[in-house]
Amino acid sequence: MVWEKESDNYVIPSYASVKIEGQNSALAGVDGVDKYGYAKINKDKIAISPNGDGYYDELIPSLYLFRSAKSMSVDILDFDNFATNTNYSKKDIKVTGKVSAKTKTLKIAGNDVEIKDDRSFEADVKLNEGVNIVTVYAADKDGNELANYGVKIFCDVTAPVITLTSPSVNGGVINASSHKLELKGTVSDNFQGYEFRINGEEVIKYENDAKFGPKVNTKEFTKELNVNDGDIITLKAVDLFGNEAVNKYTVKINPSLGVSVDNVTDGGYYNKDVTPNVKYNADLYDVTITVNGQPYENGQTITAEGSYTLAVKSVLKGEDKPQGIQEYKFTIDKTAPVVKINGVENGKAYNKDVLPKIDVEKGAVVTSITLDGKAYDGSAIIIVGKHVLEVTAVDLAGNISEKIVVFNISAPKPEDPNKNPGNSQDKPNPGNNQSKPGTGNTSSSISDNSKKPVNVNNTNGINNKVANANIPKTGSMVNATSILLASIMLIVAGVAIINDKKKKASK
Repeated sequence: MVWEKESDNYVIPSYASVKIEGQNSALAGVDGVDKYGYAKINKDKIAISPNGDGYYDELIPSLYLFRSAKSMSVDILDFDNFATNTNYSKKDIKVTGKVSAKTKTLKIAGNDVEIKDDRSFEADVKLNEGVNIVTVYAADKDGNELANYGVKIFCDVTAPVITLTSPSVNGGVINASSHKLELKGTVSDNFQGYEFRINGEEVIKYENDAKFGPKVNTKEFTKELNVNDGDIITLKAVDLFGNEAVNKYTVKINPSLGVSVDNVTDGGYYNKDVTPNVKYNADLYDVTITVNGQPYENGQTITAEGSYTLAVKSVLKGEDKPQGIQEYKFTIDKTAPVVKINGVENGKAYNKDVLPKIDVEKGAVVTSITLDGKAYDGSAIIIVGKHVLEVTAVDLAGNISEKIVVFNISAPKPEDPNKNPGNSQDKPNPGNNQSKPGTGNTSSSISDNSKKPVNVNNTNGINNKVANANIPKTGSMVNATSILLASIMLIVAGVAIINDKKKKASK
């Protein structure tokens, strides 16, 4: 920069304010002096861009006081693609540009950058998502600092999020009940803002430079559309960095969605009359109703037992397709389930153990089995006395059956010792071995006539079962013990009778 005249005095130039890389700066743009000796300001030299990229570049240094001189030089750092408040949609960027001839050292983001012979450079910079401050440092060959500042830039690689809350979507398909469809949902972004469109029409446009994140920029939307079967609906959101989210849905018009059926469910069982009620807007839909293939008058009560299929066909008013079809299969069953108890009969008595077997009709389940008021485990019943077996069952329609069997178990009768063919007390002694008074051997007679009764009902195992069973302390053990004592008393009585007869015979 050449001065118009030399002077030994100090010259204080004027200041010029200009935005450099988006920031206000006071930089020298001195171009000679006026007639009063004050510096002239040439605005064209305040900010220059030799490569024509449109970015303002810093002038180094910014001089506030000049001494008389014939010329002045400045150093320039010129970036091709790097400036304050620039937005990047990727985390790895390559910074390029040129430096002045005086610049010998250059660092970007703390890393040394090679300066080529033509004074160009390029540097790889890694960004974090959000706000980044990238440092720039330059020095001459003597180590004098030429530049040392930070560049604030933004990075966002995440697309906005579109959430459709209504209607429901199944496999990319929106089922509509008619040609009118209302969309509801939200849009959010992780950074500064976005533009949201439905089928190309702008619905939301939002920017916020002060606060970032989905907590502040989530917005709701509601949009009513006219649709036809097979239409494609496109929801698109693009953020300020160019990241975009696109959701596409196919419309399937299903008139059944506008028709509802009350008082009956598909697969239902009922133990009472059924009155299906089909609800719909007659101004929007034409509906046909049948039961088991026959026309059905809506609201008519069905009373007979049996299986039924209620079919509801619907179309939009004045149209023949698409057609919605709903089917409800149900059963009316008012009859209680059949319960059978085999192995024991009501009112009968048994002198052996019994093992009941319970059967119910298909579809019914047994809900309760009790023996004498207590839960029954299905094992053989061996306890002597009166018993009450009660079974409860329920079918699919909720009908309940109760079956009660009352029976008795008594002790087996022992055999009469006098009818034993092996008893020789009434027969003459062929060997003339009849005992004499005082010398008769009665041990043999007692032994022969003290045999246990024969178990004609094959219940030999009962006593063992009683002894080994876990019998409740309710008197059952007393009954078993009484049977044993009674048997022993009968044997003793029989022995006493035999001895008495022998004594009489010996007299």
